Amino acid sequence: MIGKIISQYRILEKLGEGGMGIVYKAEDTKLRREVAIKFLPHNIVASPEERERFKIEAQAAAALNHPNVATIYVIEEIDGESFIVMEYIAGRELSEIVGAKGLLPLPDVIGYATQIVAGLQAAHEKGIIHRDIKSANIMITEKAQVKIMDFGLAKVHGGIKITKEHTTLGTAAYMSPEQALGEDIDFRTDIWSFGVVLYEMLTGQLPFRGEYDSAIIYSILNDKPESITEKRTDVPIEIEHIIDKCLQKDKGNRYQDCGEILNDLKKITMALDSGDSPAPLKLIRKKNKRLKAVVGIIAALFFTILALFTLTSIFQEKLKNPKIVNIRPLFASTAIMEGGAQISPDGTRIAYQSDQGGNFDIWVLQLASRQKRNLTEDFEGIDSRPTWSPDGEFIAFASSRDGGGIFVVSENGGYIRQVVSLPYKDIRGLSWSPDEKK
Repeated sequence: MIGKIISQYRILEKLGEGGMGIVYKAEDTKLRREVAIKFLPHNIVASPEERERFKIEAQAAAALNHPNVATIYVIEEIDGESFIVMEYIAGRELSEIVGAKGLLPLPDVIGYATQIVAGLQAAHEKGIIHRDIKSANIMITEKAQVKIMDFGLAKVHGGIKITKEHTTLGTAAYMSPEQALGEDIDFRTDIWSFGVVLYEMLTGQLPFRGEYDSAIIYSILNDKPESITEKRTDVPIEIEHIIDKCLQKDKGNRYQDCGEILNDLKKITMALDSGDSPAPLKLIRKKNKRLKAVVGIIAALFFTILALFTLTSIFQEKLKNPKIVNIRPLFASTAIMEGGAQISPDGTRIAYQSDQGGNFDIWVLQLASRQKRNLTEDFEGIDSRPTWSPDGEFIAFASSRDGGGIFVVSENGGYIRQVVSLPYKDIRGLSWSPDEKK
């Protein structure tokens, strides 16, 4: 193929190959410019009907004119070969950069992410869904400009429905749940894939992994990604919130358009530029610093009284004339919010809610050793209102996870089971039945 002339294009070198075709660098002999040519696999355009659909949708993508989208010049078919002629971009794939650096600097991540979303927003406004957003389809130029590639394989929203065998077109690790299931997709499938790319830039890993496509898809449909804070410590919680919202399995709970993501990214950028958030969580904590100080003092007094009551209850049978010899708070920090305390039936432990980890989780404190343990660190939303089971082996709690509801976890932590599905805002109070069955 190298050196061959097809139409007006002289093939210069092979740039890459994948499931969506082979890409060559070529010279446009008429316009004297370098271009990239992608030859499509025959299964993408197997029938006349599919070739026509592809042509219509590729033409729509060619109408995109945005600095963060690789320009498509022409779509052609010669001797049964369909190919796209597009802008040649001198740079590196984002996947290559992530592979080489591992953890990208936070300013680079935010800069790339903002440009990616801007390019997607331009496409979505024209009714075009990319449906194969991944780090290998994003080029970074020497000037750090993002170029989204392969819009020629995009789908026009509301266009002709493709055949069943193609409904999962895309790369498994970046597919949205609805895309993996072969269901109808819309712009929110690109938002999911962007969330995967953002996670990848921050951690150097994909959020959903497996040795086979089927294992990856199972993970997409059932698992939650590991927390980014376990991978690095310089990520503001707001970025985690963006990823969490992009990767909601129910597309109705995701961002509904790219404009919302851009607004959140701009807020983070402004805060970082102003120096207000050099460390994780500071953006949120600074706003509530004064309120938390007051609440922290009240919480410390509350736990002091609670500790006195608990210790008195434990030893009242052994002490005929109990005396208060010392009062000390169980918690003395004013920088965190704690509450909802519940004493275990045997009086040896306290379950409570605390935002010590950056968001409200359920914690258990051993009164004798004063050791504490986070039972719900797997979720970055709100877990609250812990309630002991009568035998002291389980804790029920309210949570905003999975759309909201009532959940149960062992007092030792581990598997978390949902028992009631209910919006978090509608949960008023929790209590166990005497038989512990509900």
